Amino acid sequence: MKLANQHIAVYLHPKRGGHMYEIDLRDVDFNVGDTFSRRFEAYHEKVARAIVGDPGQAASIHDLVLAKEPGSPNC
Repeated sequence: MKLANQHIAVYLHPKRGGHMYEIDLRDVDFNVGDTFSRRFEAYHEKVARAIVGDPGQAASIHDLVLAKEPGSPNC
C-alpha cells in the first residue's frame, strides 16, 4: 500500500501488521528508510530471557515483584 502526496511517500505492508518498509521525502529525493539501523540495546537480553506465559491468560503488572537492588527488603 502506498500513501503519498507531492512531498512524501510511505509504503506499508497491511498483511504484516502495517509494517512500514519505505519512506521517501520527494522534495529532496531522500529515502529516509536507508538511515534506519538496528543495533543491540541492553534490554534485548531481558526480552530474550523472558518467560512466555499462557496466551489465554493475561498477567497484571501488579503481580510482578521487582527490586532495584539485590537484597532489598520486601515491603
